[in-house]
Amino acid sequence: MESALNLVCTGCFRRMWKRWRNNCHGLMRRMSVRKRIGNVALSDVIRQIDATILIGLSTVTCSFTEEIVCEMARKVERPIILPLSNPTSKCEAQPEDLIRWSSGRALIAAGSPFAPVNYNRPILIAQCNNVYIFPAIGLGVIASRALRVTDFMFLAAARSLAENSPALKDHSASVLPPISGE
Repeated sequence: MESALNLVCTGCFRRMWKRWRNNCHGLMRRMSVRKRIGNVALSDVIRQIDATILIGLSTVTCSFTEEIVCEMARKVERPIILPLSNPTSKCEAQPEDLIRWSSGRALIAAGSPFAPVNYNRPILIAQCNNVYIFPAIGLGVIASRALRVTDFMFLAAARSLAENSPALKDHSASVLPPISGE
């Protein structure tokens, strides 16, 4: 089952990855020529683009810095920041710092569980992992006897999850609905 899921994920995201990679390579080439440097830091990229979402999968602790988060928050009302690396010791940033640096505006979900953050009010930190989309897709494929999993299926699942975000109604609520159905 795991290898089938890996194959599905690889197929679904291959085109998106290729577009993203090509766009990033173009940006890095332009920055490299302009600055005459070989390495481009994440902070350089964030300064050059209007990033609205930052996803951490690097396991590099503290890689989402105050400079990066403040720059994002300057450009977008509610930056989405997902420090997803596990375990907690490898997390790209602490939710408390992200909330403080964004003046309480960041929508945050982490790969590990975190306690709510107090910033003028309690802000719940969602734990974002495979528990939402993949089990639902798997159950749907089995129930419908689908022969393949399409990009549209993943988009429909993601849209349904997004429509049920408690943060749509309450800025202090978690970005993801509770798993227990509360």
